[in-house]
Amino acid sequence: MHSSTGTRRDATMTGASEGSSPQRRVDDGGPGASVGDPDAVQPDAEYIPHVLLSRLAHDIRSPLGLLSGALDEIQEDLAAQLDPSQKRMFELAERGLGRLRRMADVLSTAAELDSGGLMLDRGEIELARVVSDVVQKLDRVDPRRSVEVEVEIESGVTASLDGVRADEALSELIGQARRGARSKVRISFEDEGESLVLRIEDDGDGWSQQDADNAFNRLYEPKDRRGTGLGLSVARDLVRAHGGDVTIERSSLPASRPGRTGGCFVVRFPA
Repeated sequence: MHSSTGTRRDATMTGASEGSSPQRRVDDGGPGASVGDPDAVQPDAEYIPHVLLSRLAHDIRSPLGLLSGALDEIQEDLAAQLDPSQKRMFELAERGLGRLRRMADVLSTAAELDSGGLMLDRGEIELARVVSDVVQKLDRVDPRRSVEVEVEIESGVTASLDGVRADEALSELIGQARRGARSKVRISFEDEGESLVLRIEDDGDGWSQQDADNAFNRLYEPKDRRGTGLGLSVARDLVRAHGGDVTIERSSLPASRPGRTGGCFVVRFPA
């Protein structure tokens, strides 16, 4: 068991391999560029994807800031005049903006991972606190009142993590479990000596073998779990950047329907 005895910080860059060739400027097709011109700067096949992801994230965030600011001003001006149904509409709008922010964050992190530019700022992070913060945040952004989230992690258990990146990875994994659950999600902890293990279980319909085998592949969209196809792969890459891993197993929670077994994300961080 690891108790909080101090703070250790170090910055680590992940994703870039030694000896990799420098990235080249992508030509924007402006004046002077011509197809087949040997002197023109050609796009690098490995460079384009992460540049595109980064630009998409930026293009989503720019209007998001304007929309969020406008929504806040309207709410402040009309707060006393809104009836319950109108307040509900504002809540839905805020939740929609929250999902778009999450999408932009995933795109941006995927770009950092692909470019080798991801930096980790490690410190001794209390697991119970970061999990609790994630659960509360998800309740605000995507309230699912019929799903109970049970956290079984004692206080004082710490791991050497980048708090922001750990929050990002766990938000995706716990969010997936909440969306897949029928009525309950359980998050438990086990110290296996070399690994600190979080189990995120749900009582939903679980994963087919094909989906479990491919869930962490980029752009793979499991059946009945629609999304960008990036969230789970980014979450696992973030955990791996810390020296850990994420796998999918069967849940130990009682089945919500006969013949069905929920899913379980097993998250291992180095002790």
